[in-house]
Amino acid sequence: TSPTTRSPSFFCFLVPQRKKMSSELVWLLVRDNNSFLLKRDRAAFSTEASNPLNLHAIRYSGISNAVSVSVAPKAGDDGLTIIVKDANKDVASKPNKSYHKIAIKKDFKNTAFAVKSIISKTRPQLANATLTRLTKVHQAAARVQAKAE
Repeated sequence: TSPTTRSPSFFCFLVPQRKKMSSELVWLLVRDNNSFLLKRDRAAFSTEASNPLNLHAIRYSGISNAVSVSVAPKAGDDGLTIIVKDANKDVASKPNKSYHKIAIKKDFKNTAFAVKSIISKTRPQLANATLTRLTKVHQAAARVQAKAE
């Protein structure tokens, strides 16, 4: 090539390339200190919303894993909201767009079936833990609704 014309690869160092860290590396960075960590009586717990069992472990962590599922009561209504964190590379630099909220207003059996179908596509190894979380959220919502009446 002549000195006046340069290949496009010459300027590649000017454009910053976003590379995604592995979940193991993220876990190594956040496992000792993060805002969700609770240490009580030689046990470590987590208060993050996307951790189905609230255990401080890489398997259940919603921070370090690219895909996570959370179950929460729907605000002001008798339904549930399922929040799915997507591993799409297009929104990796926009964390707010990587979360998808799915509102479910069904009876418990159909809600459990819907949650199980969603979790089986995203994180099948956490199906039982997420269904346990769903049961506890549903029972708490039922208690609150009974108190209101």
